[in-house]
Amino acid sequence: MAYVKTTWQDLPDTTTPITATRLNNIETGVENNDKRLNGTAFAGEMIVEGIRSKNLFGNYTILPGSLENTTMNISGNNRLACIPCKPNTTYTVSRSIKTSIFRVASYSADSLPVPTGTSTDYTVQTVIQNNDGEVITYTTNSSAKWLIIHYGHAISDSNINSSLATIQVETGSTASNYSSYQNLNILNENLINTTECKLFTKFMSTGSSTSLTIEFTNVGTQDRQYLLIMGSSNSLQPIGAVVTRNSSSANISNFGSVTLAVSSDVSNSRVTITGFSTYSYLTIISPLDIKKI
Repeated sequence: MAYVKTTWQDLPDTTTPITATRLNNIETGVENNDKRLNGTAFAGEMIVEGIRSKNLFGNYTILPGSLENTTMNISGNNRLACIPCKPNTTYTVSRSIKTSIFRVASYSADSLPVPTGTSTDYTVQTVIQNNDGEVITYTTNSSAKWLIIHYGHAISDSNINSSLATIQVETGSTASNYSSYQNLNILNENLINTTECKLFTKFMSTGSSTSLTIEFTNVGTQDRQYLLIMGSSNSLQPIGAVVTRNSSSANISNFGSVTLAVSSDVSNSRVTITGFSTYSYLTIISPLDIKKI
């Protein structure tokens, strides 16, 4: 229900007395607004007009490291996937493709560790493991801020990327059928659509491909129209590029460690971006109408 404000009047007008009902209306309005800001869109849950993703495993951070007992070690060829989480909450983590390792813990710092190349230990909430299984149910403690999933070894687990693509994180103690984080969050649609601006956002993986073709509905002729591409490669190299696109050409400026190239197909309103490693994980943002990726 929308908040109904009171238009207060000064004395001698007596039509707006200060009563418990009016004060409680203010308190309820403040509380509901706080819940919207701090509770609804939280812990990786994308909400667009009330639609909530069941699978919270999206927009995750990959770190080199492992989980053991109450320790997170950042180094080596093991891999950790990290997403924000709520405190005192039960999550069920599932996968359909097994690797040699499957462990879950939570981490209480405000930000994740930054790998330095030196083996470093951090304290986490007690690790739960199910290396031979497909499901782990985990309840975070009162200070938890990150859910950490130890999902495999980059060298000995040849199927590590395939397994990563099947991971689902959901609230509650029961694993349900897998649903794509992307498909449940309207990430293929224009999230902002006014007469002044249209913003397209998509989270995705390149899979086994090293190139990406993007087709626009209407390119136009203005040089300020562009793509912003951010993400990381499977080897944890940062990807960053801005693509300028008009009716006759496309240009790319790289600001990450991965050098990308771009070519354009003006007649079909397409650009093709090359230079990705297999299984690069990307966020694509554009003010253009994007028809297909």
